[in-house]
Amino acid sequence: MTRYKTHPAADVFPMMTADEYKGLRADIAENGQQEEIVIWRGQLVDGRNRLRACDELGKTPIVKHLDDDVDPWAYVVSHNLHRRHLTTSQRAMVAASLATSQNGTNQHTKTGGQICPPTIESAAKSLKVSPRSVKAAKQVQKHGSDEMKAAVTNGTLPVSTAAKLVLKKPLKKPQPPASKESASQIREVVKAFSKLENRMSALKKMLKSLEHHELCILKDWIDDHQEQQGKAKP
Repeated sequence: MTRYKTHPAADVFPMMTADEYKGLRADIAENGQQEEIVIWRGQLVDGRNRLRACDELGKTPIVKHLDDDVDPWAYVVSHNLHRRHLTTSQRAMVAASLATSQNGTNQHTKTGGQICPPTIESAAKSLKVSPRSVKAAKQVQKHGSDEMKAAVTNGTLPVSTAAKLVLKKPLKKPQPPASKESASQIREVVKAFSKLENRMSALKKMLKSLEHHELCILKDWIDDHQEQQGKAKP
């Protein structure tokens, strides 16, 4: 088995799902390894799934070594973002992982310059999300249960919703390991959001089919409805 120490930058993107990995392994078995496994200063920065597949198949992995002065954090983001079809919430979780990497992972270039994990602002910019979303993701990562973090990471639950659920608990007291009851509550939230997402998708299709004058009538109706609701409130 080929062994490399994994650089922290490699862990900011989630591993493939079981089905995705099965497909990758089958492709490498049939067509060979198409993308190189990337090593920086003896550490693996890209290609964890490919390396695993090659080891399982008994194939010698094809490896590329980066120059020592390459920033591994920037490399991982630029080479993974275009491969993955991630939601805004998933990208926020990746950005939060980048921004919360330990200071001990700081390293230096040959010329003495420091290679550090990015700040919240730079991570947000790299992942094309707002700093607010990254801060929400950090709250989820720090205080959320495993089920909640998994729901956001796999794209099932929006990070903004998860952060609101987390913030209902005192920030100085992280959530205890998820009980069956809390896990059930999270699943119910995920189901409710999925239903809402389906309804919104249907609404968008309906709106696209309306003529301009019909949209104007609909807007007037919504305005009237909101006004009536406002009057009904004490």
